[in-house]
Amino acid sequence: MPSEGHLAKRILPCTVDTPAGPREARLFIVEIGPREFRATSYVSLPADREMDIRFQLQGERCVEARIVVVGEKEIANGRMRQLDVRFVEIEAAALHTLLTELEGTPPGRAPELEAGIGKASLKNLGAEELDRMACLGRISRILNESYRLEEVLARVMDLLVTTLDSERGLLILEREGELEVAASRGGGDRYSLSIVQEVLTSGKPMVCLDASLDHELSASRSLRLLGTRSILCVPLKNPIRTFGLLYLDSSLSAVVFGEAELAMTTIIADMAVAAIERADFFACMIENEQEVHRAQQRLRHLLSASPAIIYSLDPAGDRLGFVSGNLQHIGYGPTEAYEEGFWTSRVHSEDRARYGARSLILQKKGVHEMEYRFLHRDGGYRWIRDEAVLIRDGNGRPKEIVGSVCDVTVRKLAEQELFWSRQNFSNLVDRLPHGILILDPEGTVLFCNPAAERLLGKKMGELLAQPLDHENFAPGLAIRREPTEWDGRAAVLVSIAAG
Repeated sequence: MPSEGHLAKRILPCTVDTPAGPREARLFIVEIGPREFRATSYVSLPADREMDIRFQLQGERCVEARIVVVGEKEIANGRMRQLDVRFVEIEAAALHTLLTELEGTPPGRAPELEAGIGKASLKNLGAEELDRMACLGRISRILNESYRLEEVLARVMDLLVTTLDSERGLLILEREGELEVAASRGGGDRYSLSIVQEVLTSGKPMVCLDASLDHELSASRSLRLLGTRSILCVPLKNPIRTFGLLYLDSSLSAVVFGEAELAMTTIIADMAVAAIERADFFACMIENEQEVHRAQQRLRHLLSASPAIIYSLDPAGDRLGFVSGNLQHIGYGPTEAYEEGFWTSRVHSEDRARYGARSLILQKKGVHEMEYRFLHRDGGYRWIRDEAVLIRDGNGRPKEIVGSVCDVTVRKLAEQELFWSRQNFSNLVDRLPHGILILDPEGTVLFCNPAAERLLGKKMGELLAQPLDHENFAPGLAIRREPTEWDGRAAVLVSIAAG
């Protein structure tokens, strides 16, 4: 599992110049390459539009690029977006800086410490302050022990209610425009909607020592019904937006929230935001992995059920890179195909020269298909149809050969049977002394035997596709050809010709 530090490096604040204006976003970079990257984010970006983007790196550094979003889908139950992004333009040095930032930076002191920030605040701490820091350290450790969102939310509420002796606590998230109580302690999910909306809108925390003495809150019907006396409400927000809040209240006079409780809750809220974002990102990563796994399972199922065997070879056609697991169609297991010379040695000796020449044909034409005989495990030969395509890289250099083979023995046997059937039919009708014509339903000639050719004085090529009323079949022609027919047809045709 990635370390927390490694994950932090993959969360990059950025500004995107969309058609509607600059938009702030925090991208969790899932995958990145020289030409594209995949990221998850809480915000949606316009698709198929070229936009300028500025990544904010550590130490106030910035990387600029031009991008286009080529794909987007909702993940994590609609809370986040998965973005497939292509680099339209990025300098090599900028890409190197970005990759270095994501994959790891040289060890050294944090920029804040190098600048001297916070040195004085850690000096001369008293016992009480040290206890509070130790408490915050324990809280941070507890929050960071889990990567499951539901468990993180539950731990946040347990810590808050326990640490502040609160009677009741709610963790409310805004999801798709709706407010949802994601975790609660102390019983009941009811809260003051006016207070929640005010904190969400302003993004600022709110604390009330005694609601009954507050001029605005004392008129709240919901607070009177709940019997609420003291209230503490702190927003959960990142640099982009406010996405939820912590809501604590108490009806007991002994429990009163003041500035100290507000400060502590604000610190815990910041920790909770980081833990929630991390859990969200992990949920997205797991969902992506599960989606990839499902796609792989589906692909394996389709390949195993398909009659076609898919393979890939190196550009020379000598080394097998991949073969689908359905080689049982020709009697072999998938691992056997990777043995040196496995395929070529099983091609029929009369077909081997043609098979060996296909790599040269692929280099010239890019595609090739052929049929040859292949030795089955049972000792017999099967007819194989082999179709292949030469794949080239962006510079036009051969990259690999991808193809498929399929057992077409049944078809080849049917073709041979049809050939001999036609041959036998031709031998039979060619020897008949009588003229034979085969016509389609419209009366067009499809076939005639030699006797019919002699009878009509025409070759088959002249008669095919001609209708019966064509001049080749006119009564006058028949009269000239058959003036002495024994059955009297000539006399009938003479009378027809005379009108």
